[in-house]
Amino acid sequence: MAALTEALQEQLRLALRASTTNPDLTLGAAGLEAAVLSVLQGGASIGVDVAIAELEALGIGVDWTLVNEAARDWARMYAGQLVQEIDFTSQRILQKEVAQWIASGEHLDKLKEALAPVFGERRAQAIAATETTRAYAEGNIATWKESGIADYGPSTKPPAHPNCRCSLSLVEEPDGSWQYIWNAANDELMCDVCEGLNQTGVGLAKAAPL
Repeated sequence: MAALTEALQEQLRLALRASTTNPDLTLGAAGLEAAVLSVLQGGASIGVDVAIAELEALGIGVDWTLVNEAARDWARMYAGQLVQEIDFTSQRILQKEVAQWIASGEHLDKLKEALAPVFGERRAQAIAATETTRAYAEGNIATWKESGIADYGPSTKPPAHPNCRCSLSLVEEPDGSWQYIWNAANDELMCDVCEGLNQTGVGLAKAAPL
């Protein structure tokens, strides 16, 4: 998370150094994408490792190299999209705060103070928690598909909301099919949506054999 915090802060620093009236967040986009990619790959790798360990306990083997590469490919593909989404939110808030700062005539420190929550540790923590949950689920799913016990993805996947810490599992039904099950994190961050989904089926992973 420290690297992500530093990337957000550096993005703001570069943008304001270039122009305080029209800051350009693309100047720090490369650093932010590298930090985001590290978070995604770390979460996906843990998801792969946990799923492999669970499958091996069932006597099901998986090619770690193939599934880990699939998870890393997903992380690389999604990182760019995520940075665009982060930048869209940041730019909208940045434009609003800059306009208010110009109108107020305050010192630049006031603008930096107003923007600190958007480009600081609190937001980095929320992004890291949310996207680690997403990457963990993607690592699980990639492993299950590679193992052959899943042919399809779930109808809905974590995260259900920012800071969501829910996960998925697979359950084999009596008819031989496999179902995705939603597992809610039973903590103070659990929302009504996650509570309602907890321990319910969220899609067919593999149909029953004929």
